[in-house]
Formats: sequence, structure tokens, C-alpha cells
Amino acid sequence: VLVGNFDYFVAKSNNTYIGKNAVVGCINLNGADYVTIKNINFDMAKAQFGYDGDGTKKDYAFSNIITGNNVNKPNKGAHNLVIDGCTFSGTTTKGGAAISFTDFHRGEGFSGNITIKNCTFETVGAYYHIYAHYTGDSFNGHGNFVIENNTFKSTVAAGPVYLGRYA
Repeated sequence: VLVGNFDYFVAKSNNTYIGKNAVVGCINLNGADYVTIKNINFDMAKAQFGYDGDGTKKDYAFSNIITGNNVNKPNKGAHNLVIDGCTFSGTTTKGGAAISFTDFHRGEGFSGNITIKNCTFETVGAYYHIYAHYTGDSFNGHGNFVIENNTFKSTVAAGPVYLGRYA
């Protein structure tokens, strides 16, 4: 259970993070498996930049949930992830997206078996709400990407969801 304010932390495999009046800036999934993120309030103003598998900063991935950064840069994406009942709010002048999966050049596979449900997206200044570039790992049994029962309250510059190069 998370209580209080957290600017940034790295997720660990086989963990459930439940918010109880928690406000989080950024969670780095860092290749973790079997992670649940539930009922957490995210502040877009405290998001961080995501990086791909080559360690390249992605300007469109200024986000509250990322798959790697310049310090924690895994060789694989996150698998079996559930994001449930979270609220993404706040203002950014850096664009980005509330949630970003930037798995290009992750040699051991992309993020997959992801469910994003019952969340509310109300960020201001973002390009997307959910951004995924090089995700899905169907060859290794991690191909599912489910986005269901979410509320998109704010408008974004490019579109609510981007799934590019989905494998």
C-alpha cells in the first residue's frame, strides 16, 4: 500500500502497488513481470522521460508510467501488467502521454499481456493518454493489450491511444 507522495520509483516483479491517498510522479516498469498498479493518483507535472532499449530518450514519452529510463534500462519490456482504477491528471508543457511503452530495441522482447482498465485520464498538454511503440510479444506468449472501461476526460494533441509497430 502506497501512502503519501512519491516522485519516482522502480517497480519490482510480482508486486501489487495499491494507492491509499498516494500521489505518484512516475513508475518505471523496468522489465518487471506480474505487476499490478491500482488506485494510484498520478501527477503529470512530475512525470519523467521514457527511454527505449538503446537508451535513447523519447521526447513523446514524458510519462507517469514508463518502461525504462537512462539509468534503469531493461533489455525486455514488462509482462503481465495490470493498471486498474488509476487517475492521471495534472499539466505538462512537455507533451508526452500518461502511460508510455517504448520498447524499441529491447532484445529480449517487448511489453505484453497488458491490461489498462477503469482509469481516468484528465491530463492537460499531453500528446496521448496511452502511447505504445514496439509493444506486444505474441511470439513469446505476451501478445495481449487490453484497454477497457477507461474514461478519457481531457483532449490530447494527437489522440487518446497510439499503438504503433504492435507485434
